[in-house]
This record gives sequence, C-alpha cells and structure tokens, in this order.
Amino acid sequence: MLISEFIKQDKIDTTKYKQVERLIIECLIPLHSVYGFDDNYFDHNNWVLESVDKEENNLKPLPNDLIDIVRSTTNTMTGEIKFSTYTNSGLFKYKKKTLFRIDNEIIVDREYYFKPLFWALKRLVSIHDEEHPSIDEVIEITKLIECSRQLDLLVQLNWLWICETQKNFNPEQVTKRNQDFDNQPINIEKKKELQNLVICELLKNDKLTISELRKITKLDYENKLNELYNSDIIGEDDIEVSNSTVTRWIEEGIQLLNNSTED
Repeated sequence: MLISEFIKQDKIDTTKYKQVERLIIECLIPLHSVYGFDDNYFDHNNWVLESVDKEENNLKPLPNDLIDIVRSTTNTMTGEIKFSTYTNSGLFKYKKKTLFRIDNEIIVDREYYFKPLFWALKRLVSIHDEEHPSIDEVIEITKLIECSRQLDLLVQLNWLWICETQKNFNPEQVTKRNQDFDNQPINIEKKKELQNLVICELLKNDKLTISELRKITKLDYENKLNELYNSDIIGEDDIEVSNSTVTRWIEEGIQLLNNSTED
C-alpha cells in the first residue's frame, strides 16, 4: 500500500499495535509540514497526495551506513562546540568545523531529513495491521525516525558554519551572480514557467504564503520542467532547481504581480 493510500483511507485508525500507531504519527506530523496544509494531518484533504506519491515513487535507497554516519558526525560536531566553549578557544572560528557530508557532498537541503521519514513510514504502513509486529523491525524504524531528527540539526549546523565563514560577502556580488544566473537562456525558461504558475495561484488566492505556493506548484512545476526537457529546451541536468532558487523565483513572482496591480 502506498503512503498516500494509507492517508486517504484513514488507515491509521486500523493500526493494531499502539507503538506502531505512535511512530506513524511521529512521521506524519513533520511530513505534513511540507506536503500538507492547516494543522489537521489526519484529514487527507489537507495533504498534497500527488506530491507524496511522487516522492515515494522516486525514493532512493538510503546509504547502508547512513545512521552510523549521522551518529558519528553528530558526536563530532557536538564535541567541537563543547570543546570550544569549555576552552574559550573561539566558538566562532567556523572555518575548521566539521561539515555533514554524504559521499563527500555537503548536505544543505533541509528536506534531506525527510528521506528517512519516508522509509520509516513505508515500513510502518506495511506492518500497521499486524497485532504483533517484529520488535526488531520496530527498533529499526525508530532508529530511522531518530536519524531524521539528527539530520535536520546537522543540516542547520552546516548552514550556520557555512554562513559564518562568509560573513564578509558583498550583497552586490550576490545580486549580480543571481542576475547572471537568471539571464541564462535555460534559466529564463525555467523561471518563467514557475512564475506563471505562481501568478495563476495568487490570482485565485492572494493570501498564499511562499511556503504554500511551493507546495501547490511543486508537482505542476516538475511537470513543466519535464516538458521543457522533452522539447529539448533544457538538458537532463537542468531539470533540478535548488530550493533556494525556487524560493527566490517565487518571491520575485509575487513582487512581479504586486507591481503589475499597482500600475
């Protein structure tokens, strides 16, 4: 059973083992903050289930040693903070701080911590109707959920460390770099497609926040990018758009609409 079907059919009410039900709720609450609306995560109408489906279908296996990597890095980064504090050796000397990496890639996407949650929830859905699920299975799922919490903290620390090493950046240089990026022919098309979607949604409801617009347009934007790829307008490497770029383009789309209504 897909996670979306589980949510839509209110299967949580049929969960037979209380510990499994509690773990399901622990997964649903943070996932709903990205894939849902309002506060009621029990109501399937408050979920963008198409996006949940897409995420689950594209889910890649987690590194076998992910939990060990996260645990080890957490201990190292925590130890560095404690050591700097106790020895007064410069808590704010960030350049030599440990950064959380997977396969030598620095992880800065906060949504990365949802991956263990999706895997945990998939496994929970598969055992939700068992009266006596395997204790070992429940323990492994609990480890995945805890891993996701630590991942969120590690990614936030990555951002903190990186930002502190670049305190003296020039805002004008950042603006110029963004403009150069946006003016590339491929990015002109990608930005236009997203902002068209954003403006259409704002014309229906001008109270939507950036976070809500991200959720609403996510699936349609991915489809638009695939259409551009299939039309040979963009390449395979251009289908992905970073979260920071999406947010910036949405902000500019909002401003674009506001400026047009003022004129």
